[in-house]
Amino acid sequence: MRSIQMLLLSLIIQSFLSAQLEFQSSELPKDTLATIGSQIISAKDFLERFELMPWPQKDMSSRIEYTKLEFLHSLVAEKLLAMEARQENIGNDSMTMSLQKNLERLFVRDEFYKREVPSKISVSVQEISIGLIRIPYEIEVQVLGILSKKEGELLRKKIVQSKNKNTAYNFFIDSLYVPLDTLTIGFGFSNKTIEDAVFSIGKDSLSNPVEIDPLGWVMFRLLQKKSNEQLMRLSHPDRLRKVENIVKQRKEDSIATKVFASVTAPQRAEANPELFLMIADTIAAMMKSDSASYFSKGKFVFPSTAIIELQKKFAAHRNDQFITIASGNLSVDEVLVSLGNNSVMFPSLKLDQIRAVLNNNIKTVIQNELLTREGLKKNLQQTENVRHDISTWLDNRKSLLLLRVILDSIRISTDEIEDEYQKHPEIYGAAVLVRLREILVDSVSLAKELRERINKKEDFSTLAKKYSKRKEWGKNGGESPWIEVSKWGELGLYASNAKINEVNGPWKITEGLTIFSVLERRIIDDSLRANFTITNRSIEQKLLSEKRQQTINRYVGTLAKKYNVTMNETALRSVKTTTTNMFTWRNLGFGGRIVAVPQVNKETDWVYEWIKQKQLNQ
Repeated sequence: MRSIQMLLLSLIIQSFLSAQLEFQSSELPKDTLATIGSQIISAKDFLERFELMPWPQKDMSSRIEYTKLEFLHSLVAEKLLAMEARQENIGNDSMTMSLQKNLERLFVRDEFYKREVPSKISVSVQEISIGLIRIPYEIEVQVLGILSKKEGELLRKKIVQSKNKNTAYNFFIDSLYVPLDTLTIGFGFSNKTIEDAVFSIGKDSLSNPVEIDPLGWVMFRLLQKKSNEQLMRLSHPDRLRKVENIVKQRKEDSIATKVFASVTAPQRAEANPELFLMIADTIAAMMKSDSASYFSKGKFVFPSTAIIELQKKFAAHRNDQFITIASGNLSVDEVLVSLGNNSVMFPSLKLDQIRAVLNNNIKTVIQNELLTREGLKKNLQQTENVRHDISTWLDNRKSLLLLRVILDSIRISTDEIEDEYQKHPEIYGAAVLVRLREILVDSVSLAKELRERINKKEDFSTLAKKYSKRKEWGKNGGESPWIEVSKWGELGLYASNAKINEVNGPWKITEGLTIFSVLERRIIDDSLRANFTITNRSIEQKLLSEKRQQTINRYVGTLAKKYNVTMNETALRSVKTTTTNMFTWRNLGFGGRIVAVPQVNKETDWVYEWIKQKQLNQ
């Protein structure tokens, strides 16, 4: 009967969901998965968050559709809370404003890079042809240091004229060249000048002289040329794709370097030396006070959380001019906020090294600021990409701020704690004693018959005397002595949850089938009450967690009704996802990285509250 009721309930809910969660997609973009007021969550929005962040059980392909639904519910909850936060003027605090400004500058710089660099890459047929010729091979060479191009040409002449090249190389060592190193060069080597020189080596086994920073003038002596077996096994399309990617990456790096130089080279910046030394000294003091917490993988890492602490220490100087630039100065706070975007790591805690690393990081801050200003001149802060990225992060933050306001408002009273304790005192360490009236039998049919006779007001004690196989209790009309529930297994468990004088069962226990009622209950907790602080705190935390979740569910469910939420599960099922569960970083144009997307807070049970509220209004 119970299973049939559950099935009917499931069918009712499914029917309700299909009626309430679907919407007319003809009025919306085809990939719309949910509407929240005038806003939508598209398949693109969904995938951007789902694919780039970890999520519970995302790697289980057997439940991926349910996982996707949980994620969509959580995304909708985030949107609802963010919209309500705006209504309540939550998220206008100084930290949120600072975050918004910082995000805008990061995303403007990234958008500037996308428009100035990748869009201008073009790959010629000749470049692809050269790559296809080179990619199957690796060339091992000896690097020869020479004084000048003229000296290199003289060395080449001597080697070519010599009958025994090895003897000639040995003879001219230290006079015309110095052996520096041995390298293995393949297509895509980090320095294209070196790669070109090595792959142009002819039958005389010696390259032309080339000038390489920081080595100066060098030549390359061929030691051996061998096939790269791994690349040789690639199909032609895969080899072609690899060559194209290498050429594009080189072009991208080259264009980025030129754009970077064109923006930053004409400008000069100067730091206030006194403020610089104060910041460096403060960083040194912070790390030395707890060096172990900063040390990781051989370096001292100064994380963004430490930058926030540094900002607090310089609160009195936050608006002081730190960097002087013709196009607009930077304050101490602006530099420190931007410093939080860098990966600041120190090789040691020596003050001179801390100052050197800090100096390089501040140079990066200045360069990034100049690039950002160039993007702002082009009004890139108004582009769709930048506005979308900022909105995603701010929605997440504002939703969390409103959640914090809600959670902080919830309190647990002493009466609630006592009521919870009285429900299950044995869980918290008290000894719970009960006296029962019980009938214990083996036969299911007999147990059902006895329960029906009891329901018809036949005397429980008379039946117990006649039928119960627990003879000690049976002769007393089924009455037990005082027993401690924690020591009576399944019977004790059932008894601990039963109300006084209420008939329960038949229930299956190890000894057979039991029908019982609790006659009396006694709690022995004198020693527990003598030091109730820990128990009190434990109950409070349990109730607080439950009450917070219930409050959030009701609150978000109410918002879903207020903002007319709709969800399209049919469209969601058609969204193809992976089951890769990982934390992802987003690399930014001109350097640096941030977390790819903000983490979605898991909020799913509000849907049941929403459905309940809708049913009440029908």
